[in-house]
Amino acid sequence: MAAVLAGGVVKGAFECGALEVLVAAGLPITRLVGASAGALNALAFAGGIARGQPLGALRDLGSVWADHASASLLQPSLRALAAGQGLADARPLLELFREHVRPVEVPVARVELRMVVAPIAGRWVQTFWDPRGRTTFESALEFTEEDFHPDRIERVYLAAAASAALPGAFSPVELEDLGPCVDGGAVDNAPIKHALHGDRPGDLPVDTVLVITPEPARHVEEHDRVASLRGIELAARLADVLINERLYRDLKEAYEVNRLVRTLRAAPLDDEVRADLLTAIGLPNAREVKIVEVRPEEALEGHFLSGFFAPELRIQYLAQGRDAALRVLPTIRRDSAVSV
Repeated sequence: MAAVLAGGVVKGAFECGALEVLVAAGLPITRLVGASAGALNALAFAGGIARGQPLGALRDLGSVWADHASASLLQPSLRALAAGQGLADARPLLELFREHVRPVEVPVARVELRMVVAPIAGRWVQTFWDPRGRTTFESALEFTEEDFHPDRIERVYLAAAASAALPGAFSPVELEDLGPCVDGGAVDNAPIKHALHGDRPGDLPVDTVLVITPEPARHVEEHDRVASLRGIELAARLADVLINERLYRDLKEAYEVNRLVRTLRAAPLDDEVRADLLTAIGLPNAREVKIVEVRPEEALEGHFLSGFFAPELRIQYLAQGRDAALRVLPTIRRDSAVSV
């Protein structure tokens, strides 16, 4: 089972609350994919899995969201300000990781961790639809339980800090081979495709994907209210637009792949022809998976920065995440795949 953890800045506390309920219910989550605040949750949860204490790690993470996800993380950095790269640097985040996500000398369980970052310089990749190559500003960094060893964990910390480096708030984080990187949510806030791809030798099997996001499925505002938005409220609404639109498209694509796989499976074709057809359309490893969305029923109170200054909001987000997970548990336990 995979969990996709979307961004949402301080609203990421919602995901921690949801994960706590899902793990307490015994769900076998082994692949974690995160962007922005979701990467911070994925980092802490993956470390707990590797250590054999996933629920304990999530409860500790809940305390971190409640007590430490405050404006202190935005402590101004003279170097970052002088360079015009942001208000703060990654040091407060890294110190938080080092304190609460401890190294694991000998892992007791397997886990796959994938965190999305946005390399500012871009990178060149070849694609099935253009073998000449294209430039992308998205990169998913992959780690396993072995990377939580004391000799290697610093790379994991840096990747999580880069994924959460909200432009303007934090300066870019330098990563080996990618250069300066910023918030992965800027390019893929709910990276579903990175949970679905895999199926390589040694990868853990995934037949269910939990998409956990603090954004409700329905988030339509009154026209008059939207027209009156100004300043930070308008910026927060525009962020909601980008987040929700990308999530909508990713979910639509995932459900359409499910439908395509079902159609091909029902067609009178032998396995070799079916595999050739999937390869021809760029989906060589496509398979039907169960997709479950864990979301609030209504928009969470406050904008994406409000929780930095209101601890009561962060505690509220944790509780709303737990409630959302309890609502979907019966759906997750069904055997049939979710249809479009």
